[in-house]
Amino acid sequence: MSAVGSVIILVLSLCYLLNSMKPTVVPVSIFTPQFFIVIALLLNVSSTLFLTIVSNHYTLDEMEKYWNISNYANILMNLIISFAFALFYYQHKSKPVENHSVDFTSPNDR
Repeated sequence: MSAVGSVIILVLSLCYLLNSMKPTVVPVSIFTPQFFIVIALLLNVSSTLFLTIVSNHYTLDEMEKYWNISNYANILMNLIISFAFALFYYQHKSKPVENHSVDFTSPNDR
């Protein structure tokens, strides 16, 4: 990702966080899957932005030394996004329909 793209994602994710943190009359849970995806992008972009900008000026030894930051940021981002998808799945999972009409005279209900 280019430095310009990283700055755009950083600005947009900060705008989303500022808009979602505004006080409202009705209490709203901010821990939604969208919130976690934005947090994951924000952490990844903010931790690798400096590496992206100065990567052309590093030697190969310096790149190997500092590029682990990018690897750890990608791992953390993938874990948070996986958690967001799991949260989305369990929030939208439909409950099984309960049958309240039980006939105890039927031989199948015993």
